[in-house]
Amino acid sequence: MLHEVRTITPHDLTHRAFILKRGMETIKRNQRVPRFHATFCCVSNTLNCVFEFMCLKRAINVTVEPHEIVVNIGHRKWHLTFSDIILQTETCRGLKWHPTNELQFSIKGQPTESSKTDISLQQKCSRQNDIVELIQKLQNKWYCGNCHQKILADWSIFNRVLPLPSENWSDYADMWFCHNHGNQDSSSDKQRKLLPKTRECFVGETFVLVAGQHVQDSSIKVKKRGSIVCRRCSIQLGVVETENKTESVYKFYQHAILIKDLEFEDLIQLQRTVSPSERLDNFFNQLLQEQSNTYTSYRFIIESKPLDDTEQLSTCLLWLLDSNIEMYTSDYNTDTILTGYSICKVMFKCQLSTSNKTRNPDYVTKSLISLWRKDNTVHGFTLPHPLFLQLINRLIEHCKILPVSQRYLNGFHVSFLNTSPVS
Repeated sequence: MLHEVRTITPHDLTHRAFILKRGMETIKRNQRVPRFHATFCCVSNTLNCVFEFMCLKRAINVTVEPHEIVVNIGHRKWHLTFSDIILQTETCRGLKWHPTNELQFSIKGQPTESSKTDISLQQKCSRQNDIVELIQKLQNKWYCGNCHQKILADWSIFNRVLPLPSENWSDYADMWFCHNHGNQDSSSDKQRKLLPKTRECFVGETFVLVAGQHVQDSSIKVKKRGSIVCRRCSIQLGVVETENKTESVYKFYQHAILIKDLEFEDLIQLQRTVSPSERLDNFFNQLLQEQSNTYTSYRFIIESKPLDDTEQLSTCLLWLLDSNIEMYTSDYNTDTILTGYSICKVMFKCQLSTSNKTRNPDYVTKSLISLWRKDNTVHGFTLPHPLFLQLINRLIEHCKILPVSQRYLNGFHVSFLNTSPVS
């Protein structure tokens, strides 16, 4: 019997090594150990724990101790140590196996003395007034929140820094004004726009208005559709409010800019690097908390008008569930010390505008929106479209972080926003 003899070339060795490497990566993925996710409710002192498994072929043993949770998988141990919670081992309950390869249980916990926070002593959201006071104090010290490029000219000094009324103030403007207050243009659009002049700055709930003369042309770039981006890092800072070049007014989003004396903080080495995502989460959380406290509502209809006039309104239904939750997450590690970070838990359902006429409408969301509009306990407000899309993106990204079994509830997506203070 003849056997075929084949010469093995270096290419064959490289190809086989590549296949072997990919095979080992596949084995590692299939044998991935659990991921831990837990939320601690500061009101009920309950810790809800979830272990996510990609593939489980061995028996596991979970041991709950006052300061840690120990997971035994075969001959390996996984220690999850809590730095700010003391677990009450006798209260462990609700142990069950979920079809999505999740092990779930709940346990009571007591915060340590160093981590206790009084809800009544938490900072009340008054961001608009805080921004007004900050601009009056620091004046032209405006920087890009991402790369710290200076935005305003050094000569910029504001004689008047005033807070703007709520977003829907123009609906009642006819009842407030009996004349034009020196404004020669009597058109309705002009009367219903409060625009700053030179050496004036107007502060809204989500933005800051300033005359274009105060902005350094070398720091920003205005695109065709009116968006303002930083020349150094290309992050969006705002939009152009008026198109008149002689009286241009720029709208800067509060989350995108940094109003702070960076030179002083660099000297005392207190400046901490904050990512744009952290700043964005903190901004949205403060906005929702302020709206909730002002209008005594936990359900919101957030709307946005796209820049393209051919598209309709984008709408998001958002339900504020709990703003006093600590979250703990960890991938597999033999020794893990868990430190919680504060989050605000929400449910949301959105209907984005589209120019695609072939797309089938979501009648379920439409009917729900109409029901919420008829409810007096629901508060509505608007956001600029770029800011609206950023909010939806953050909610979707955080929804994917949650365990699969906790991402959807009663027809709504479940998500969260980080609420840890950002300096």
